[in-house]
Amino acid sequence: MATTEERELLRANKHGPVLQLWLDKDSQHQHVASALRKNKTVTTVSVFVEEDFMESPLQDIAHLFRAIGCLPLQNLYIYSFGRNFDVFPIRLLIEVFSRAKKLEVLTMYFIELGGKKKHFDAFEAAIRGHPSLREFRLENCRLPDDYLNTHGLDQFVKTLGTLPKIEKIDLFATEMGYLGTLSKESMANLAGIKNLACLSLINFALGNDHITALSQALKGNTNLTELAISCDPKFCSALAPVIATNQTLNQVKVRMDSLDDDVFVQSIAGGLKDNKSITRFDLQGDVQNKLSVASQKIFADMLEKNSTLEYLEIPLTDQDSKMKAKYYLKLNQTGKRGLMENPGTSKKELVNALAYVGDDLDCLNHFLATKPTLVHD
Repeated sequence: MATTEERELLRANKHGPVLQLWLDKDSQHQHVASALRKNKTVTTVSVFVEEDFMESPLQDIAHLFRAIGCLPLQNLYIYSFGRNFDVFPIRLLIEVFSRAKKLEVLTMYFIELGGKKKHFDAFEAAIRGHPSLREFRLENCRLPDDYLNTHGLDQFVKTLGTLPKIEKIDLFATEMGYLGTLSKESMANLAGIKNLACLSLINFALGNDHITALSQALKGNTNLTELAISCDPKFCSALAPVIATNQTLNQVKVRMDSLDDDVFVQSIAGGLKDNKSITRFDLQGDVQNKLSVASQKIFADMLEKNSTLEYLEIPLTDQDSKMKAKYYLKLNQTGKRGLMENPGTSKKELVNALAYVGDDLDCLNHFLATKPTLVHD
Protein backbone atom coordinates (compact mmCIF):
# COMPACT_ATOMS: atom_id res chain seq x y z
CA MET A 1 0.00 0.00 0.00
CA ALA A 2 1.07 3.63 -0.23
CA THR A 3 3.89 4.55 2.14
CA THR A 4 3.66 7.41 4.65
CA GLU A 5 5.88 9.53 2.40
CA GLU A 6 3.70 8.77 -0.63
CA ARG A 7 0.54 9.69 1.27
CA GLU A 8 2.06 13.05 2.20
CA LEU A 9 2.86 13.72 -1.44
CA LEU A 10 -0.73 12.86 -2.36
CA ARG A 11 -2.08 15.26 0.25
CA ALA A 12 0.24 18.02 -0.92
CA ASN A 13 -0.61 17.47 -4.61
CA LYS A 14 3.04 16.75 -5.33
CA HIS A 15 2.55 13.14 -6.39
CA GLY A 16 3.06 12.19 -10.04
CA PRO A 17 0.19 11.18 -12.37
CA VAL A 18 0.60 7.40 -11.82
CA LEU A 19 -0.27 5.68 -8.54
CA GLN A 20 0.18 1.98 -7.75
CA LEU A 21 -1.78 0.46 -4.87
CA TRP A 22 -1.40 -3.03 -3.41
CA LEU A 23 -4.49 -4.26 -1.59
CA ASP A 24 -4.25 -6.89 1.12
CA LYS A 25 -5.81 -7.42 4.54
CA ASP A 26 -3.22 -5.16 6.21
CA SER A 27 -3.59 -2.22 3.84
CA GLN A 28 -4.40 1.08 5.52
CA HIS A 29 -7.39 1.84 3.32
CA GLN A 30 -8.75 4.74 5.36
CA HIS A 31 -5.40 6.56 5.53
CA VAL A 32 -4.88 6.24 1.78
CA ALA A 33 -8.48 7.32 1.09
CA SER A 34 -7.91 10.41 3.21
CA ALA A 35 -4.73 11.24 1.30
CA LEU A 36 -6.48 10.81 -2.06
CA ARG A 37 -9.56 12.82 -1.21
CA LYS A 38 -8.16 16.23 -2.23
CA ASN A 39 -5.54 15.07 -4.71
CA LYS A 40 -5.58 16.69 -8.15
CA THR A 41 -2.46 15.17 -9.73
CA VAL A 42 -3.15 11.43 -10.04
CA THR A 43 -4.81 10.44 -13.33
CA THR A 44 -3.82 6.75 -13.55
CA VAL A 45 -4.32 4.16 -10.79
CA SER A 46 -3.13 0.55 -10.92
CA VAL A 47 -4.63 -1.64 -8.19
CA PHE A 48 -2.95 -4.95 -7.39
CA VAL A 49 -5.31 -7.22 -5.47
CA GLU A 50 -3.83 -9.80 -3.10
CA GLU A 51 -5.94 -12.86 -2.41
CA ASP A 52 -6.58 -11.86 1.24
CA PHE A 53 -7.72 -8.29 0.55
CA MET A 54 -11.39 -9.09 1.23
CA GLU A 55 -10.52 -9.91 4.84
CA SER A 56 -10.55 -6.15 5.39
CA PRO A 57 -13.92 -4.51 6.17
CA LEU A 58 -15.73 -3.90 2.89
CA GLN A 59 -16.79 -0.46 4.10
CA ASP A 60 -13.13 0.61 4.42
CA ILE A 61 -12.34 -0.66 0.93
CA ALA A 62 -15.41 1.15 -0.41
CA HIS A 63 -14.13 4.42 1.09
CA LEU A 64 -10.85 3.92 -0.77
CA PHE A 65 -12.53 3.33 -4.14
CA ARG A 66 -14.83 6.27 -3.54
CA ALA A 67 -11.72 8.41 -3.11
CA ILE A 68 -10.21 6.92 -6.29
CA GLY A 69 -13.36 7.91 -8.14
CA CYS A 70 -12.97 11.49 -6.92
CA LEU A 71 -9.53 11.83 -8.52
CA PRO A 72 -9.16 13.41 -11.99
CA LEU A 73 -9.02 9.78 -13.04
CA GLN A 74 -8.45 8.78 -16.66
CA ASN A 75 -7.12 5.21 -16.41
CA LEU A 76 -7.93 2.45 -13.93
CA TYR A 77 -6.23 -0.96 -14.00
CA ILE A 78 -7.14 -3.74 -11.57
CA TYR A 79 -4.98 -6.88 -11.37
CA SER A 80 -5.36 -10.01 -9.28
CA PHE A 81 -2.41 -11.91 -7.82
CA GLY A 82 -4.48 -14.78 -6.41
CA ARG A 83 -3.90 -18.40 -7.33
CA ASN A 84 -7.46 -18.62 -8.56
CA PHE A 85 -9.95 -15.89 -9.34
CA ASP A 86 -10.18 -13.25 -6.63
CA VAL A 87 -13.77 -12.14 -6.16
CA PHE A 88 -13.86 -8.41 -6.61
CA PRO A 89 -17.10 -6.75 -5.37
CA ILE A 90 -18.68 -4.91 -8.26
CA ARG A 91 -19.98 -2.29 -5.84
CA LEU A 92 -16.42 -0.97 -5.71
CA LEU A 93 -16.63 -0.16 -9.42
CA ILE A 94 -19.92 1.60 -8.76
CA GLU A 95 -18.08 3.86 -6.31
CA VAL A 96 -15.65 4.76 -9.11
CA PHE A 97 -18.01 5.13 -12.07
CA SER A 98 -20.58 7.20 -10.21
CA ARG A 99 -17.85 9.84 -9.67
CA ALA A 100 -15.11 9.47 -12.30
CA LYS A 101 -16.74 11.18 -15.27
CA LYS A 102 -13.38 11.64 -17.03
CA LEU A 103 -12.41 7.96 -16.86
CA GLU A 104 -11.26 6.76 -20.28
CA VAL A 105 -9.79 3.30 -19.71
CA LEU A 106 -10.89 0.41 -17.47
CA THR A 107 -8.90 -2.84 -17.53
CA MET A 108 -9.45 -5.76 -15.18
CA TYR A 109 -7.20 -8.82 -15.20
CA PHE A 110 -7.92 -12.24 -13.67
CA ILE A 111 -10.86 -10.97 -11.64
CA GLU A 112 -14.24 -12.51 -10.88
CA LEU A 113 -16.78 -9.77 -10.38
CA GLY A 114 -19.03 -10.54 -7.42
CA GLY A 115 -22.22 -9.14 -5.95
CA LYS A 116 -25.99 -9.46 -5.80
CA LYS A 117 -28.42 -8.65 -8.58
CA LYS A 118 -28.99 -5.16 -7.19
CA HIS A 119 -25.25 -4.45 -7.35
CA PHE A 120 -24.96 -5.51 -10.99
CA ASP A 121 -28.06 -3.46 -11.82
CA ALA A 122 -26.49 -0.45 -10.11
CA PHE A 123 -23.21 -0.96 -11.99
CA GLU A 124 -25.00 -1.06 -15.34
CA ALA A 125 -26.83 2.13 -14.38
CA ALA A 126 -23.53 3.80 -13.38
CA ILE A 127 -21.73 2.88 -16.61
CA ARG A 128 -24.65 3.47 -18.98
CA GLY A 129 -23.97 6.44 -21.21
CA HIS A 130 -20.66 7.22 -19.46
CA PRO A 131 -19.40 10.35 -21.25
CA SER A 132 -15.68 9.58 -21.65
CA LEU A 133 -14.98 5.82 -21.44
CA ARG A 134 -12.95 4.77 -24.52
CA GLU A 135 -11.63 1.33 -23.54
CA PHE A 136 -13.38 -1.45 -21.61
CA ARG A 137 -11.32 -4.59 -21.12
CA LEU A 138 -11.99 -7.76 -19.15
CA GLU A 139 -8.82 -9.81 -19.59
CA ASN A 140 -8.93 -13.41 -18.35
CA CYS A 141 -11.96 -12.57 -16.25
CA ARG A 142 -15.09 -14.28 -15.03
CA LEU A 143 -18.68 -13.30 -14.26
CA PRO A 144 -20.58 -15.19 -11.53
CA ASP A 145 -23.06 -17.86 -12.57
CA ASP A 146 -25.87 -16.15 -10.66
CA TYR A 147 -25.45 -13.01 -12.75
CA LEU A 148 -25.20 -14.89 -16.03
CA ASN A 149 -28.29 -16.97 -15.21
CA THR A 150 -30.42 -13.94 -14.34
CA HIS A 151 -28.99 -11.20 -16.60
CA GLY A 152 -26.96 -12.86 -19.31
CA LEU A 153 -24.19 -11.16 -21.25
CA ASP A 154 -26.62 -9.74 -23.81
CA GLN A 155 -27.97 -7.17 -21.37
CA PHE A 156 -24.48 -5.96 -20.53
CA VAL A 157 -23.59 -5.70 -24.23
CA LYS A 158 -26.55 -3.36 -24.68
CA THR A 159 -25.13 -1.21 -21.88
CA LEU A 160 -21.73 -1.06 -23.61
CA GLY A 161 -23.54 0.11 -26.72
CA THR A 162 -24.69 3.25 -24.88
CA LEU A 163 -21.12 4.52 -24.40
CA PRO A 164 -20.77 7.46 -26.81
CA LYS A 165 -16.94 7.42 -26.99
CA ILE A 166 -16.14 3.71 -26.71
CA GLU A 167 -13.38 2.70 -29.13
CA LYS A 168 -12.10 -0.60 -27.76
CA ILE A 169 -13.91 -3.55 -26.19
CA ASP A 170 -11.93 -6.59 -25.07
CA LEU A 171 -13.84 -9.50 -23.55
CA PHE A 172 -11.43 -12.35 -22.80
CA ALA A 173 -12.78 -15.28 -20.80
CA THR A 174 -10.12 -17.52 -19.29
CA GLU A 175 -12.25 -20.52 -20.21
CA MET A 176 -15.28 -21.04 -22.40
CA GLY A 177 -18.41 -19.85 -20.60
CA TYR A 178 -16.66 -17.80 -17.91
CA LEU A 179 -18.12 -14.60 -19.39
CA GLY A 180 -21.34 -16.22 -20.48
CA THR A 181 -22.86 -16.88 -23.89
CA LEU A 182 -22.86 -14.32 -26.65
CA SER A 183 -25.90 -14.29 -28.94
CA LYS A 184 -25.70 -13.43 -32.62
CA GLU A 185 -27.73 -10.29 -31.83
CA SER A 186 -25.07 -9.20 -29.34
CA MET A 187 -22.36 -9.87 -31.91
CA ALA A 188 -24.18 -7.56 -34.31
CA ASN A 189 -24.69 -4.95 -31.57
CA LEU A 190 -21.01 -4.97 -30.60
CA ALA A 191 -19.66 -4.80 -34.15
CA GLY A 192 -22.19 -2.10 -34.97
CA ILE A 193 -21.19 0.34 -32.20
CA LYS A 194 -20.55 3.58 -34.08
CA ASN A 195 -17.13 4.62 -32.76
CA LEU A 196 -15.76 1.16 -32.02
CA ALA A 197 -12.36 0.61 -33.64
CA CYS A 198 -11.13 -2.55 -31.88
CA LEU A 199 -13.16 -5.62 -30.83
CA SER A 200 -11.75 -8.70 -29.13
CA LEU A 201 -13.91 -11.72 -28.20
CA ILE A 202 -11.92 -14.64 -26.84
CA ASN A 203 -13.30 -17.95 -25.56
CA PHE A 204 -16.89 -17.51 -26.63
CA ALA A 205 -18.84 -20.23 -28.41
CA LEU A 206 -19.12 -18.59 -31.82
CA GLY A 207 -20.69 -20.14 -34.88
CA ASN A 208 -21.52 -19.22 -38.46
CA ASP A 209 -24.58 -17.25 -37.29
CA HIS A 210 -22.25 -15.02 -35.28
CA ILE A 211 -19.85 -14.61 -38.21
CA THR A 212 -22.72 -13.69 -40.52
CA ALA A 213 -24.00 -11.14 -38.00
CA LEU A 214 -20.47 -9.74 -37.75
CA SER A 215 -20.19 -9.47 -41.51
CA GLN A 216 -23.47 -7.58 -41.80
CA ALA A 217 -22.52 -5.18 -39.01
CA LEU A 218 -19.13 -4.46 -40.60
CA LYS A 219 -20.84 -3.26 -43.76
CA GLY A 220 -22.29 -0.36 -41.78
CA ASN A 221 -19.36 0.28 -39.45
CA THR A 222 -16.19 1.27 -41.26
CA ASN A 223 -14.59 2.48 -38.01
CA LEU A 224 -13.99 -1.08 -36.79
CA THR A 225 -10.51 -1.92 -38.08
CA GLU A 226 -9.11 -4.39 -35.51
CA LEU A 227 -10.74 -7.74 -34.77
CA ALA A 228 -9.67 -10.64 -32.56
CA ILE A 229 -11.87 -13.69 -32.16
CA SER A 230 -11.55 -17.28 -31.08
CA CYS A 231 -13.33 -19.91 -33.10
CA ASP A 232 -13.78 -23.62 -33.55
CA PRO A 233 -13.07 -24.53 -37.19
CA LYS A 234 -16.01 -26.96 -37.22
CA PHE A 235 -18.49 -24.11 -36.63
CA CYS A 236 -16.92 -21.04 -38.25
CA SER A 237 -16.54 -21.89 -41.92
CA ALA A 238 -18.12 -18.52 -42.78
CA LEU A 239 -15.05 -16.63 -41.51
CA ALA A 240 -12.94 -17.09 -44.66
CA PRO A 241 -15.47 -15.41 -47.00
CA VAL A 242 -15.73 -12.48 -44.56
CA ILE A 243 -11.95 -12.05 -44.64
CA ALA A 244 -11.98 -12.26 -48.44
CA THR A 245 -14.66 -9.62 -48.98
CA ASN A 246 -14.28 -7.16 -46.11
CA GLN A 247 -12.32 -4.05 -47.07
CA THR A 248 -12.26 -2.12 -43.76
CA LEU A 249 -10.47 -4.41 -41.30
CA ASN A 250 -6.70 -3.94 -41.20
CA GLN A 251 -5.71 -6.17 -38.25
CA VAL A 252 -7.19 -9.62 -37.65
CA LYS A 253 -6.29 -12.19 -35.00
CA VAL A 254 -7.82 -15.68 -35.04
CA ARG A 255 -7.38 -17.88 -31.98
CA MET A 256 -8.05 -21.63 -32.18
CA ASP A 257 -7.81 -24.20 -29.41
CA SER A 258 -8.42 -27.16 -31.68
CA LEU A 259 -7.64 -27.99 -35.29
CA ASP A 260 -8.80 -31.30 -36.72
CA ASP A 261 -7.46 -30.73 -40.23
CA ASP A 262 -5.99 -28.03 -42.46
CA VAL A 263 -9.12 -27.23 -44.44
CA PHE A 264 -10.16 -24.29 -42.27
CA VAL A 265 -6.69 -22.76 -42.10
CA GLN A 266 -6.24 -23.09 -45.86
CA SER A 267 -9.60 -21.40 -46.43
CA ILE A 268 -8.38 -18.47 -44.32
CA ALA A 269 -5.26 -18.25 -46.50
CA GLY A 270 -7.56 -18.21 -49.54
CA GLY A 271 -9.55 -15.36 -48.00
CA LEU A 272 -6.39 -13.37 -47.34
CA LYS A 273 -5.32 -13.78 -50.97
CA ASP A 274 -8.37 -11.79 -52.07
CA ASN A 275 -8.34 -9.22 -49.26
CA LYS A 276 -7.11 -5.69 -49.99
CA SER A 277 -7.19 -4.06 -46.54
CA ILE A 278 -5.67 -6.36 -43.90
CA THR A 279 -2.08 -5.40 -43.09
CA ARG A 280 -1.57 -7.78 -40.15
CA PHE A 281 -2.88 -11.30 -39.58
CA ASP A 282 -2.17 -13.43 -36.50
CA LEU A 283 -3.00 -17.10 -35.95
CA GLN A 284 -2.97 -17.74 -32.20
CA GLY A 285 -3.66 -20.51 -29.74
CA ASP A 286 -2.89 -24.20 -29.57
CA VAL A 287 -2.62 -24.39 -33.34
CA GLN A 288 1.06 -23.44 -32.84
CA ASN A 289 3.37 -25.96 -34.53
CA LYS A 290 0.43 -27.94 -35.91
CA LEU A 291 0.33 -26.46 -39.40
CA SER A 292 1.17 -28.96 -42.08
CA VAL A 293 3.83 -28.17 -44.67
CA ALA A 294 1.05 -28.03 -47.25
CA SER A 295 -0.77 -25.29 -45.31
CA GLN A 296 2.44 -23.36 -44.78
CA LYS A 297 3.09 -23.40 -48.52
CA ILE A 298 -0.43 -22.14 -49.20
CA PHE A 299 0.12 -19.17 -46.88
CA ALA A 300 3.46 -18.40 -48.53
CA ASP A 301 1.93 -18.71 -52.02
CA MET A 302 -0.90 -16.41 -50.93
CA LEU A 303 1.63 -13.63 -50.45
CA GLU A 304 2.54 -13.76 -54.16
CA LYS A 305 -0.96 -12.40 -54.85
CA ASN A 306 -1.41 -10.15 -51.80
CA SER A 307 0.45 -6.83 -51.87
CA THR A 308 -1.26 -5.42 -48.75
CA LEU A 309 -0.39 -7.83 -45.94
CA GLU A 310 2.74 -6.61 -44.13
CA TYR A 311 2.84 -8.84 -41.03
CA LEU A 312 1.91 -12.52 -40.94
CA GLU A 313 2.23 -14.10 -37.50
CA ILE A 314 1.82 -17.85 -38.02
CA PRO A 315 4.11 -20.78 -37.12
CA LEU A 316 6.19 -21.33 -40.27
CA THR A 317 8.60 -24.21 -39.73
CA ASP A 318 9.08 -25.16 -43.38
CA GLN A 319 12.19 -23.24 -44.47
CA ASP A 320 11.10 -22.70 -48.09
CA SER A 321 7.76 -21.27 -46.97
CA LYS A 322 9.42 -19.19 -44.29
CA MET A 323 11.89 -17.60 -46.71
CA LYS A 324 9.23 -16.97 -49.35
CA ALA A 325 6.90 -15.35 -46.82
CA LYS A 326 9.72 -13.18 -45.49
CA TYR A 327 10.59 -12.02 -49.01
CA TYR A 328 7.07 -10.95 -49.99
CA LEU A 329 6.31 -9.40 -46.60
CA LYS A 330 9.41 -7.23 -47.01
CA LEU A 331 8.16 -6.11 -50.42
CA ASN A 332 4.76 -5.29 -48.94
CA GLN A 333 6.29 -3.35 -46.05
CA THR A 334 7.78 -0.88 -48.50
CA GLY A 335 4.25 0.24 -49.29
CA LYS A 336 5.20 0.41 -53.00
CA ARG A 337 4.40 -3.07 -54.28
CA GLY A 338 0.79 -2.34 -55.15
CA LEU A 339 1.86 0.83 -56.90
CA MET A 340 4.41 -1.04 -59.02
CA GLU A 341 1.91 -3.73 -59.99
CA ASN A 342 -0.85 -1.28 -60.90
CA PRO A 343 -0.98 -0.84 -64.71
CA GLY A 344 -2.35 2.67 -64.24
CA THR A 345 0.62 3.97 -62.26
CA SER A 346 2.38 6.90 -63.97
CA LYS A 347 6.04 6.71 -64.97
CA LYS A 348 6.91 9.42 -62.43
CA GLU A 349 5.30 7.45 -59.62
CA LEU A 350 7.16 4.31 -60.71
CA VAL A 351 10.50 6.09 -60.74
CA ASN A 352 9.83 7.57 -57.30
CA ALA A 353 8.93 4.11 -55.99
CA LEU A 354 12.21 2.69 -57.31
CA ALA A 355 14.13 5.53 -55.70
CA TYR A 356 12.37 4.82 -52.40
CA VAL A 357 13.61 1.21 -52.32
CA GLY A 358 16.98 1.92 -53.96
CA ASP A 359 18.99 0.77 -50.94
CA ASP A 360 17.35 -2.67 -50.88
CA LEU A 361 18.54 -4.80 -53.81
CA ASP A 362 15.86 -7.49 -53.28
CA CYS A 363 13.05 -4.95 -53.55
CA LEU A 364 14.73 -3.02 -56.34
CA ASN A 365 15.30 -6.12 -58.48
CA HIS A 366 11.75 -7.35 -57.90
CA PHE A 367 10.21 -4.03 -58.86
CA LEU A 368 12.41 -3.71 -61.95
CA ALA A 369 11.33 -7.19 -62.99
CA THR A 370 7.73 -6.06 -62.57
CA LYS A 371 8.31 -3.09 -64.91
CA PRO A 372 11.23 -4.08 -67.16
CA THR A 373 10.50 -1.30 -69.66
CA LEU A 374 11.70 1.23 -67.09
CA VAL A 375 15.25 -0.04 -67.58
CA HIS A 376 15.12 0.72 -71.30
CA ASP A 377 13.42 4.09 -70.79
